[in-house]
Amino acid sequence: TQVLLTAVNFVDSQHGWACGHDATIINTTDGGLQWQLQLVKESLDKPCLDILFADKLNGFAVGAYGMFYETTDGGLSWNKRFLDSLLFEGDRDYLNDLKETDPEGYEIETSSILPHFNRIVAADNKLMLVGEMGLLAQSTDNGKTWQRNDEIYPGSFFAYAQNSEGEELVAGLRGNIFSRDQHTQWQHIPNTKTATVNSILDVGEQGWLLLANSGVIFHYKNNNLRVEQLPNGKSILDAVIFKDQLIMASEDGIKVKGITP
Repeated sequence: TQVLLTAVNFVDSQHGWACGHDATIINTTDGGLQWQLQLVKESLDKPCLDILFADKLNGFAVGAYGMFYETTDGGLSWNKRFLDSLLFEGDRDYLNDLKETDPEGYEIETSSILPHFNRIVAADNKLMLVGEMGLLAQSTDNGKTWQRNDEIYPGSFFAYAQNSEGEELVAGLRGNIFSRDQHTQWQHIPNTKTATVNSILDVGEQGWLLLANSGVIFHYKNNNLRVEQLPNGKSILDAVIFKDQLIMASEDGIKVKGITP
């Protein structure tokens, strides 16, 4: 495949999956030396935006307009699901009526009525799904059922993370960041920098790093937010910590920097 790939997930040093446009999913069983095509839906014309596996057999791929696929055999077969539990009540009633009166119209509507699913994350015995139009949803039964949380923000979320202490962060468009612990409601973190957050990285005792557009890194700890501006101004899409270095995937390639306390 030569489509744009958007996300990658490994469950161990050998078994990994990546996904991208045209609902494309590829996988490797030898640490990335070779990749096999598992799924492609060119006619769908929708990107897969994130992929997550719990183990070598069970995984999920999510994307634009409510795209949701799951597998229980390592990706040999992918089953498409429509998560109607994430619809607003009015939309659900509308679709139920349409399903009875206009099956063709029902198929058309279900292909675009749900928001984009931007990120799926495993955290603390649950799965979290975040996306467009303030979508924040969770599953406590390994993805069998999903419940939509109360809206805390009407814009898009692109990142979610939870640390070992139970503190959660969710963030997205124009620098909107929210936090909560196990005993509080979501709180909006004041922020004058409007760079969209793409990913969140837990750095233990140092708190969190939120990787954002325009070369911005937000440092967050104990309700305090500090902004670091990289000189090249290029968007940072994701990062990992390796040997005390921050390895960043950016729109200008791979960048490396020391971790700033």
